[in-house]
Amino acid sequence: MSTEPIALPCPFCGGTNVSTCEGSTFRWWLAQCDECGATSGEVRKQTIGGGTDNEWGKKAHVDAIIRWNERVMR
Repeated sequence: MSTEPIALPCPFCGGTNVSTCEGSTFRWWLAQCDECGATSGEVRKQTIGGGTDNEWGKKAHVDAIIRWNERVMR
């Protein structure tokens, strides 16, 4: 059983409250700092094919946190 990734602190404000939400459309998701509003790049949420919307949403959430954690650290 795999575990969900933990979001790193925000590189701008140091905030540790990071959530995921719909991006530019329902097909795109991103991670966002709840304290300053900084965002990750968007990741694509699967919307057709095998699986359920709930499963696709969970995968998009995980992918968005992974994208958030991949940013360049200075």
